[in-house]
Amino acid sequence: MYCTLCMQYKKKNKFAIEGATNILRKSAIKKYTNTEDHKDAEKLEKARIQIELLQKVHFSSDANTNHIIGIIQVIYFLTKKNLLFKLLSSIIDLIKESNSPNLLNGIITYMNHISEHESLKAISDTIKEEIWNELSNVIAFGVMINESTDITIIKHLDIYVSYVTREGILKTRFLCIIPLTSYNAEDITKILINIFEKKNLA
Repeated sequence: MYCTLCMQYKKKNKFAIEGATNILRKSAIKKYTNTEDHKDAEKLEKARIQIELLQKVHFSSDANTNHIIGIIQVIYFLTKKNLLFKLLSSIIDLIKESNSPNLLNGIITYMNHISEHESLKAISDTIKEEIWNELSNVIAFGVMINESTDITIIKHLDIYVSYVTREGILKTRFLCIIPLTSYNAEDITKILINIFEKKNLA
């Protein structure tokens, strides 16, 4: 009987070099497993396993992070271009088919409804803040509004802004959408003034 663990770590005991013949005696095996040689081999093996596990966790963590970043980039692209959010899955599939290293083919996709909503909100807030920052640095800007009705027959006010940046770039950006409770010009004007006053732009 040989001890493969001691052989692997090149120990010089009998179980590693020539094998033991009294393997039927439990006491002999128990005595051997308590030797410093064998205990040292066990420690080395445990350390090796722990290192392998840490390497796998580290690789998995990096891959997972890249996967999340990849999906957020797609969501950001859709939001920035005002494209339908239902295109997300199709674009993700396209990227995967192109063998992108950033998107994993696995169970964890971060594309469930809650994750999508949280990512979209975070990105929307970022884009909205970017627009407000640009508006605070221009001499003047224009406001365009449009009334829309969703599938629940609730009327909304769509608000767009048009402005020229300090770099001379003309931009028209969607700013926000708010539910309408009143439809006359005076009330809509008050709504608009209130929105821009909160940002010290009125």
